[in-house]
Amino acid sequence: MLLGRTYDIKTDSPGVDIFPQSAIENATVINRHYTDSQYRMVSDTQEARDFLGVTGGLSLKIKTGQVQIEGLGNYMRETYSRSKVVEILVKVHYETETLTIPSTAKPRPEWKTLDLREIGTHYVRSITFGGDLVASLRFTAKNSADREKIRAIVQANLQADTGSFGLGIEGNFSRLQEDLKDMSTLEINYYATVPIKGVPNTMESLMELVEDFPEQTQKVNKGKGVPLSMELFPLSALDNDMPRFLESKALIDQLDLLETQFDDIRATKKALQEWMLNVPPVLPDEIEDEVQSSQDSNAKASDSQILVADKTGAPWESEHVTDVRMGCGVGPCEKFYSKLAPIRVQGRNVSSDQSISCSVCFIEERTSATVFPGRTTCPPEWTLEYNGFLTTKDIRSRKGDYICLDSYSESSENQVLLMGKMEKHDHVSDVKLGCGTLPCNKFQKDSLIPCVVCTY
Repeated sequence: MLLGRTYDIKTDSPGVDIFPQSAIENATVINRHYTDSQYRMVSDTQEARDFLGVTGGLSLKIKTGQVQIEGLGNYMRETYSRSKVVEILVKVHYETETLTIPSTAKPRPEWKTLDLREIGTHYVRSITFGGDLVASLRFTAKNSADREKIRAIVQANLQADTGSFGLGIEGNFSRLQEDLKDMSTLEINYYATVPIKGVPNTMESLMELVEDFPEQTQKVNKGKGVPLSMELFPLSALDNDMPRFLESKALIDQLDLLETQFDDIRATKKALQEWMLNVPPVLPDEIEDEVQSSQDSNAKASDSQILVADKTGAPWESEHVTDVRMGCGVGPCEKFYSKLAPIRVQGRNVSSDQSISCSVCFIEERTSATVFPGRTTCPPEWTLEYNGFLTTKDIRSRKGDYICLDSYSESSENQVLLMGKMEKHDHVSDVKLGCGTLPCNKFQKDSLIPCVVCTY
């Protein structure tokens, strides 16, 4: 990407050069020489993405191959099983200088006559050079049961899930490798935007690499390193007649959700590949015979295979068991099925920032407890336990089921067992009706969806 070139942020494609060459050659140079090194223990790809400062939309483009980014991009494209792994990410961000177009520079006069489809929406006003390094420390437990022990030891040694990766932490990381050598194996992978000298495989060599990374970056491109980031400025700032680009919050939320679902598919595919490794390429003869016999069987149809619901009992049952009542099976009858149209949850709309009290209750002489969404009363012969509103975990939390939150739910710090500081807290969002999902003339937009919890 060249300084002063246009860029279409809608299609992620470069455009044309609209500034004269003299403005580019006289670009202002801002010397930075800034280094930032951090570490964080991550549990999933979303935590890793947030730590590396990558948005959901960009992460999705990297994983699908639409955008090629060295360093952190190579890390994000990887897929591996986390069932036995405790991972610590270390990132080093080093900036050398920033080239920016002076505020007095003017674009070429004829740029307004170009086709809008070729110009785009923004232009590159500045480019920052330097180098990025990402190190992934993966402690793989020799036994699945030891994974939580490893997490506890990591937290005890580092005293925090995240922090600055400096010389003061060197002793803690060295002790960490020593404490975990009997219950896990350590694998260190590196992803850098510039060539690195050697492949460190110990904590001590990792510390040396982090300390020497600025020096290794300065060996590239006459001391400048490689382009790290660019500042995109809207073309409407140069001409008020240019269309303004406004980012859609709803689209950002949908891309975050899509990226999470895509990660699930990648993880499932990887798990299936690992499972297939244990499947023998040739089935044993006895299994082949079983498969063949099932395929050769010739079952004949009979009207006795289709029985009325109240005549499905076996002969033993009909002689020794007395019917209590006739009716539907476990769960509600078909006429009580929910007929809600599709709904969506976007953004974070938490009803309260406080913890939500909850309890698990046992009700005698009940065989089923069911949530009926979109209702304020229970079906006939069902007992109402409580009324509420439909909620679910928001898109930034781990996926979960829809729950019926009591309308009179309480929040008390003395009655709620809070999770530890190291555990991930989930957030609950209200589920609301959106215009277009259901007819607006019949339902109120952005209204909460009622629900009831009934027992039978």
